[in-house]
Amino acid sequence: MKAVANNGLFFRSNAGFSLLEALIAIAILSVVMLGTASMLFTGMSGSLGSNNRYVATATAQSRIEALMNTPFASLASQLTPITTVSNGISYNTKWQVNNLTSNLAFINMSTTWTDKNGRHGMNFSVVRSR
Repeated sequence: MKAVANNGLFFRSNAGFSLLEALIAIAILSVVMLGTASMLFTGMSGSLGSNNRYVATATAQSRIEALMNTPFASLASQLTPITTVSNGISYNTKWQVNNLTSNLAFINMSTTWTDKNGRHGMNFSVVRSR
C-alpha cells in the first residue's frame, strides 16, 4: 500500500489491495466459514435425531392402533420386543396390558433404539375401553 502525502495528510492510492489486506480478509472469511460449517453439522445431527424419534413414534402409533382394533378380551402383553428396521436402525417395541376394571385396560408401550449417540427410548401410555 502506498501512502501519498498531501498537505501533511496521508491518503491511500487507488492501486488496489495489498497482500497483507488480502491475507487478513482471507483469515476473517475462514473463521466465518468454520463457524457456518459447525452450525451446519450440528443442525444435521439434530435433524437425524429428530428423524429417529419420528420413526419410533410412528412405530409405536401403528402398534397402538392395532391394539385399539383388537377385541377387548384378546388384549395381551408383548414383553418380547418386536423389531422394526428403518435406515439401518432397529427399533424395539414392547407393551404391557393391565386391566384396570372389566371395562378399562391400561396399555404401556415402550420403543427403544440405539444409534451413534447411544441408546434412546420413548414411552407411550393409552387407556382402552371396552
